[in-house]
Order: sequence, then structure tokens, then C-alpha cells
Amino acid sequence: MDMIFILFILINILTKIFIYLIILICNNIFIIVYDLRIKRRNIMFSKNNGANSLTVIGEGVKIEGKISFPGSVRINGTIVGDIISKDVLVIGKEGKVESKIKAKDIVVSGHLNGEIKASGLVEITHSGRFIGNLIQEKAMLSIEKGGLFQGKSIVSEKKDLEVKENKSITQKENHRILKFDKKVS
Repeated sequence: MDMIFILFILINILTKIFIYLIILICNNIFIIVYDLRIKRRNIMFSKNNGANSLTVIGEGVKIEGKISFPGSVRINGTIVGDIISKDVLVIGKEGKVESKIKAKDIVVSGHLNGEIKASGLVEITHSGRFIGNLIQEKAMLSIEKGGLFQGKSIVSEKKDLEVKENKSITQKENHRILKFDKKVS
């Protein structure tokens, strides 16, 4: 009988130690995850000239005029006017943009009417709609199934290439023109 009682007390003590260790380990994991989130947040909102910053324009926000971003930007609202981003520009599913855009990489998941000048990748997702002209230094255009691109894709080595209102090209050398009017399905 004494042996069963001692065994019961021993199991009880070992269980409490095991539970304490699990709580300690979980607490340390929580602290590590929390620290990583704080570090990520500090990078996103640091005051280093915006190089690593992310600006979000939320749903319901409407901006008119010329705007410039030193880092990446995500647009879920409405913008009418010129946009310049030194990094990635993302137009979210709810985003509506009527603009001339100049950025490194661009992802279109919403609606865009206007012109894009990109030095990197331009991606139109399955929900993206882009009507206008695309000017790139390299042909790096990706259209997912269901995405829409209606306009001209101009690949040129010259960075100052522009398309006039009458759709003629101001510089006629060192470029290729691809005309699109299709929905990928």
C-alpha cells in the first residue's frame, strides 16, 4: 500500500514538473515569435529614408494628385494621379487606380487604367485588370489565368520612352511593340 502511495506522489510530482517545462518552453517560443514580429514591424516602419518601408492605402481612401513613395506601397483604395514608387507597388483586389505609374515591380490584383513604366516584373493576377500601356526595359510580364491586359506592351532599352495620346511612339528605335487585347482564360 505504501508503495502505491509513494508511486502516486512521484507520478504527481513528475507530471507537475513536465507541465512546468511545457509552459516554460511555450512561453519562450511566444517571446521569440513576439520579438520577430517587433523586429519585422521596426523594419517596415523604420526611419531609414523609407527604403524598407511599406505604405498601405486602405479601402475607402481616395487620393487625387501626384504621389511618391520611397519604398513599397499597397493600394486597396482609389488613386487618380501619377504614382512613383522606388520599390514594389501592389494594387490589391479592391484597389482602383487611374494613373501613370513608375515603379520597379508592379502587381495588379485590382483595376488599373493608365500607363506603367517598370524596370522589373509586372504581374497581373487572376483578379487583375490592366487597361493601358506597359513600358519596360526588359520583357518581364506575367498574366495569371483570368487576368486581363488590354493595351500595348513596349520593351525598350531607353528609359525615357513615352506613348503620346494619339498612341504613337515618340522614339522609334531600340524597342519592340506587342499589342494585347485578350483575357487570359
